[in-house]
Amino acid sequence: MGIINKKNIKLAIKLQILNFIILFAILNKSSNIFVNKLLHFGPNTNFLGMNIDSWNKYWKVVILLIFFEAISTYSFKIYTNWYRNNIKDPKHNNILLSKTETIFSISLWKTISWISKMLKMSILFSSQQLQFPLIQFITRLIVSDIIDYKYIESKKE
Repeated sequence: MGIINKKNIKLAIKLQILNFIILFAILNKSSNIFVNKLLHFGPNTNFLGMNIDSWNKYWKVVILLIFFEAISTYSFKIYTNWYRNNIKDPKHNNILLSKTETIFSISLWKTISWISKMLKMSILFSSQQLQFPLIQFITRLIVSDIIDYKYIESKKE
């Protein structure tokens, strides 16, 4: 029996939950996140230097974040599976694009992904709140689950 089995998968998930609980307890004890503005939701906030002072502006930002995160997640899932399965796997011979297109696509992907990560960190640091990253996370989770379900739909347990 290899390391990837049902027992170890469940153990890994339980350990990750334990890590989360410990981290949450430490954060709550040290910074009292329920009192400060970290958990603020709604208008009267700052988003990348813009003052979000109405529900109308707030919902525009939320819709924009959902739209961009859905596109980002879809692209990420497709790209990473192509990269992992077609490019990195030595058993796979078909890269689907020319070698020039492949190298260009990989470089472009890495560049855009890095910039995207920096912007996501900027959103958190500029607002000092979890509301916008949380919206992005929930969107990513939903889109990822839909795509992952398509991958496992026809597989056996």
